[in-house]
Amino acid sequence: MALTRRTSREKAVQVLYSLEFNKQESLASYLKQYQEEIYKNLSKDEYLIKILMGIEQNIDELDEVIQDLSDIPFLDISILKLSILRVALYEIKIEKIPDAVVVNEAVEIAKMFGSLRDGHFINALLRQINQ
Repeated sequence: MALTRRTSREKAVQVLYSLEFNKQESLASYLKQYQEEIYKNLSKDEYLIKILMGIEQNIDELDEVIQDLSDIPFLDISILKLSILRVALYEIKIEKIPDAVVVNEAVEIAKMFGSLRDGHFINALLRQINQ
């Protein structure tokens, strides 16, 4: 099975989500510790690793954008939504992937892992980026 960017995005959300429950471990240390397993199990998904490393390097900037755009306090944003937003904002701000593509993917991932309401929240927040 060929890996798609969609699969990479989904797996990135899953890794970020799981790390939120293990706060003492940074993304960099997680990747280093589990690098062999990640590469073996994820068929050397280079885009996934790129996303995760990019988020690690830019997390403060990404979280600041989320805080600026959200109408709810940062700490009240669910871990799922926060994980999806970090992936989406990384792709928009750092990778320069067109907003429409990223927003659509992020909304679909939110609906897949969460609910329609999660998709609405993600859509509303990400649509504000270039306004």
